[in-house]
Amino acid sequence: MAHLKAPARAVALLAALLSGLACSLLSSGPLMLPLTPTAAAVVTDLPTPPDTRPADFTVTYNWREGSVAPPYHYEYTIVVAPDGTVTLTFIPGYPGGEDVPVWSETVALDAAQLDALYAALAGYGLFTTAWVTEDGPPVGGSSDDFSATANGVTVDVPAYVIDSQRPDAAAMASTLTALIAQDTWDKLEAQRQDYIAEHLEQ
Repeated sequence: MAHLKAPARAVALLAALLSGLACSLLSSGPLMLPLTPTAAAVVTDLPTPPDTRPADFTVTYNWREGSVAPPYHYEYTIVVAPDGTVTLTFIPGYPGGEDVPVWSETVALDAAQLDALYAALAGYGLFTTAWVTEDGPPVGGSSDDFSATANGVTVDVPAYVIDSQRPDAAAMASTLTALIAQDTWDKLEAQRQDYIAEHLEQ
């Protein structure tokens, strides 16, 4: 599945930052260095985020498959906690469905890696952009969104942002999914295929 492949650009750019990322299950990919952000609407009435990572820095990223038959739908959430714990929650079906399992993987970032993640996301304008959903967003397709908190300020990046904001939103999504090792994504995809096969036989 294309959605379960860590983007090649993110992996290449992040390799230099991976020095000792401890994963409770498998070694994870590195963090992404901030690239030159694209032009996007900037909010002028929000507090300027601090240059260094604040103690309350957190991020939550959500990805959902589109409207498809239950065996084929899946979604996942990546949560970065202030202490550096990264938790991936993967659901191979519609949440709350009968007999739908919930799979979880955990990664641990150290302070330097958290600093690098904060700098990367801030460099893409996470805390300073007026994120806007496009008019007439598509219905039924896959979607993602995320939110982050820093220095007491929480921002939300909705699904289907406008064209000028898509490159930065996509880069941030790639940065967050690259926190999870490709081997872990591959393992989850294999489990998902087994889950699909079991339900098609019923």
